[in-house]
Amino acid sequence: MSIPAVGRYTCDIARQLYGPDKLKGNRGALIATGYRTSVGVVNKAGGVPTKYRPHADRVELYLKEYTPKAS
Repeated sequence: MSIPAVGRYTCDIARQLYGPDKLKGNRGALIATGYRTSVGVVNKAGGVPTKYRPHADRVELYLKEYTPKAS
């Protein structure tokens, strides 16, 4: 896969996910879980399903680690 293709795909996942009023959790982790499973699974669960919680936890850790600090 190319990086631009993955970027387009993850943007499409983000567009298809329900809004924060219906989904609980970190948006980045929700998108990553949608990538790993499907948008339908995440939307139906109302967030990250228990089965995928370890994956989402790692994503949240990496987001925290690699997000630049505000100066």
